[in-house]
Amino acid sequence: MVNNKNCIALKKFRLLCFVFFFPVLLYAQDISNLNFETIGKTIQISYDLSGEKNDLFKVDAYASQNDGRWEGPLQFVSGDVGENVKPGTNKQIVWEVLKEEERLSGNLRIKLEISTTGGCRPLTVTRTAGSVAPVTKTVTYGVVETNLTGSKKCWITQNLGADRQARHATDDSEASAGWYWQFNRKQGYNHDGTTRTPNSNWITSINENSDWLPANDPCTLLLGSGWRLPTGTEWETTDDTGGWDNYNKTFGSVLKLHAAGFLSTSDGSLYGRGSFGSYWSSSQGGSGNGRDLGFGSGFSLMGNLNKANGFSARCLRD
Repeated sequence: MVNNKNCIALKKFRLLCFVFFFPVLLYAQDISNLNFETIGKTIQISYDLSGEKNDLFKVDAYASQNDGRWEGPLQFVSGDVGENVKPGTNKQIVWEVLKEEERLSGNLRIKLEISTTGGCRPLTVTRTAGSVAPVTKTVTYGVVETNLTGSKKCWITQNLGADRQARHATDDSEASAGWYWQFNRKQGYNHDGTTRTPNSNWITSINENSDWLPANDPCTLLLGSGWRLPTGTEWETTDDTGGWDNYNKTFGSVLKLHAAGFLSTSDGSLYGRGSFGSYWSSSQGGSGNGRDLGFGSGFSLMGNLNKANGFSARCLRD
């Protein structure tokens, strides 16, 4: 090391660079391929940051000399650092090191710390038809933050699997309806008004002493870690807090819940689209029944209905 303000030799630094990972399970992001090198009077840091397409992160850089304490966040940095950094490969940070440190000696380590920037942002997901998604499609979900449950949570503003947010309380279109699920089952069902997809044998009876298991939660499986179905208590509190008593009230809320109908227990036929809304919670009411939020033109209340019903799913994130 040459301790000269205008001349920096960092020949050993890259070999001594440690790669640090700071995963946030909510978005399953990861820093990898962290490297740095001197370019003129600056140090250029490169890294890869994984995450979902619409994720935004806060990235802070820290430096340590001779295995001493970490100093930072570094101030004289530019590029892919600070607020609102998007995932991607070959992200670049330029550190004007001589403005930050007049003297450097010995070994230098650099680490990056990342965190989510908070907020409830739209997300775009692509899913292929299979054991969860009934058809292949790419959907962009609107997301809103609300404390209707008693604490702030992010909610999607359209039904899981829906191409769009409903246009009105009695919207009977397939595009707004989204997909339907039987209680504690992974498989979603699409219904175009005539045909159910997949059109496999319908489960007419479900008798098991279990809430909706996290491993089967379609919100988690389709939207990612952190997303889940509301509990029965959360739906009940939301209904009470919102003062809902009909589908105009549910649609008038920030959640935009509408009458998407349901699939019958007997054969999976579509009923009530444009007239009734039924949304599963993750809580059972008994071995054969699950708790749901149901509403129509003159009511909105919690039910305890047959688990073999195919009801809509609406997802939240803590």
